[in-house]
Amino acid sequence: MVSRGKIKRKARVIDYYYKQGGKCAYCKIGMTLSLGFQNTATIDHIIPKAHKRIKGVFNEVAACQKCNNITELYALGLYR
Repeated sequence: MVSRGKIKRKARVIDYYYKQGGKCAYCKIGMTLSLGFQNTATIDHIIPKAHKRIKGVFNEVAACQKCNNITELYALGLYR
């Protein structure tokens, strides 16, 4: 059984994906909602949790899996 938390997270990924026109917040390359690809849409924190614990959807964007892995320690503005 899938937890409610995972369902809410998946819904947020889909929401950000469409709000961003299907493009990654970092590299601007098109993403997919299919699992297992480098360009799979994921949720990324604009200000990383490692820097400061900021909660809420205002600190989240959709990023491809590749960029999400690269930027885990950088804020959005520092990566670009």
